[in-house]
Amino acid sequence: MTLAHPLLFVIATIIAGGLTWWTYRRTVPALTPARRGVLIGLRFLALALVVWLLAEPVVTWAVQDEQPPVVAVLVDASQSLGLENSGVDLAAQARTALAQAGLDDLDADVRTFAFDADLRSVSSLDSVRFEGERTDVAGALAQVQERLRDENLRAVVLVSDGQYNTGRNPVYVAERAVAPVYTVAVGDTTEQRDVQLRSLTTNDVAYVGREVPVQVRVRGEGYAGQRATVTLFDGDRRLSSESVTLPEDNAELPIDLS
Repeated sequence: MTLAHPLLFVIATIIAGGLTWWTYRRTVPALTPARRGVLIGLRFLALALVVWLLAEPVVTWAVQDEQPPVVAVLVDASQSLGLENSGVDLAAQARTALAQAGLDDLDADVRTFAFDADLRSVSSLDSVRFEGERTDVAGALAQVQERLRDENLRAVVLVSDGQYNTGRNPVYVAERAVAPVYTVAVGDTTEQRDVQLRSLTTNDVAYVGREVPVQVRVRGEGYAGQRATVTLFDGDRRLSSESVTLPEDNAELPIDLS
C-alpha cells in the first residue's frame, strides 16, 4: 500500500494519534499522567513512523554544476614537422595555422598538447620541440579523451602532416571520439626521401675469436634501384661492409653482416 496523496498521509497520522489515545485512555493498573503521556508519545511516534514508511517518501537532491567547454589542441611534435619541406618550415606553418584559426577568440578553455610516441601537456605552441622519433596519432586521440573525461570536452584540433609510424589507424579512433576532431594539415603527406636503418639483430652472447652474425634491415624512400654501402664499425675499425641495391619505396631489405 502506498499513501500517494499528502491528504491520506495526514488522515493516517490523525488516525494513528486517535488509536494511541484510545489505547491508553484507561490502564490497569492506573498510571500517573506523566507516565501515561510518555507511553502515548512513544506509541504515537512508532505508528507515525510506520505511516511515514508506507507513504514511501522520495527525497530529491538536485546539484547543478556548470563546466566551461574545453577545446584540446594536439600538435604533432615528431621530427617530420621539424624538417623543412621544399623550403617551408613546417613548425612555423603549424604555428601560423593555429594563430589564424582564432582559438583565442573562443569562449572556451583551450588546452594545448604535444605528442609523438606519448601525449604531454604544454604551456604554449612556442614551447613545442619537434624532436619525436615516433608518431602515434591514434594514441594521442585516445589519451586526450581519457585525460579530459571528467571535463566538458567539446572539440579536438589535430595539427599534423598525417604521417604516423606507431599505433592504430587514427581514423578508427576519431570516428568513435566523444567530441568532433578537426584537422589542420601541415606540410606534405608524401614521405621525404630518406634511407633508414630500421632494425639491427645479433646474438646476446659472443665469444672471443668467434664470428658473430649481424643482420640489419634497410628501408629506402625515393632511392629505389640506387646503390648504397652498409658498413659495420667497432669505433673507428671497420668490421664488415656490404654494397646493396636499395629496395622499392616502403620495402625493407635484410642485409647480413658479421
